[in-house]
Amino acid sequence: MTPAADVVQTLDRHLEQFATDQVTIDALRDHYAEHGYVKLTGLIPPSVFASVKSEVMELLDEHARRIDIHLKATGDTPRYMSTVSEAAISEDATLIPQIYADQRLKDVLGQIAGAPVHHCPWKGEEYVII
Repeated sequence: MTPAADVVQTLDRHLEQFATDQVTIDALRDHYAEHGYVKLTGLIPPSVFASVKSEVMELLDEHARRIDIHLKATGDTPRYMSTVSEAAISEDATLIPQIYADQRLKDVLGQIAGAPVHHCPWKGEEYVII
């Protein structure tokens, strides 16, 4: 098994347990329905988060593209950021695409949302790092 597969397996085991806590799932679903967002504290185990963060930092080091913009909608306030494209992530990442495709994660998110979670229909926007 690859290191990325090990991380996804850890995530799946955690999500399997998370999904059985119906009280938490119901509370998250209710909050999402009422407020349109929900904090997903505890959804991702720290070891998985650390592995994803490590991959993101490597991708930023290798592929970051600087974008400096001003947003008219917020009074021309500046936004300074670096981004990594979906193409670069697809080519050089191993963990991010596997987690994105993880059905158990989609199922748990769907339980919380009260609706199925689907893949992004636009190639090039499946994942991005900002």
